[in-house]
Amino acid sequence: MDRNETKKILMGMEVSFPNFKIREDLISFTIDIWQDDLQEYSYEDVYNALKIYKKTDTSGFAPSAGKLIDIIHNMKRGDELNEMEAWNLVFNAIRNSAWHSQEEFDKLPPLVQKAVGSHNMLHAMAMDEEFNMGVEQSHFIKVYRQIVEREKNSEKIPERIRLAMREAAALEDKGE
Repeated sequence: MDRNETKKILMGMEVSFPNFKIREDLISFTIDIWQDDLQEYSYEDVYNALKIYKKTDTSGFAPSAGKLIDIIHNMKRGDELNEMEAWNLVFNAIRNSAWHSQEEFDKLPPLVQKAVGSHNMLHAMAMDEEFNMGVEQSHFIKVYRQIVEREKNSEKIPERIRLAMREAAALEDKGE
């Protein structure tokens, strides 16, 4: 999104939300800040997020940039598995993991794989004579929920910042 598009979004917010007014002496600065926050998103995505916010929020207050970003990411994550759907995949994989744990693990979606840990965990659960589905399900759901939340938050971090974080971690791993 470019500066003019950011300005249009802010003008739309001023018209739509009577309590949202940009101070005259801060117009350029406000546009710069919002532009920095939203530059990685298309005008269409931000515009649609604002429309969704206006139609669903009842507070009467304008959204923050973070709220619009959250709506954009929620729009794009429509095919995400809920916790029970993810657990059902894991449970079905456990059934066939006494001899085929690697193949079963490889079939799982990436976030479900992260929550399970490894094919060895599937194998261990398949071989456990005292396997307690309620306990395992509860543990999996807790871990899966945390991983999904972490992933959502990570996706909201601008790419340039994620790149800097990876570079810093690589330097730290090298001991520099």
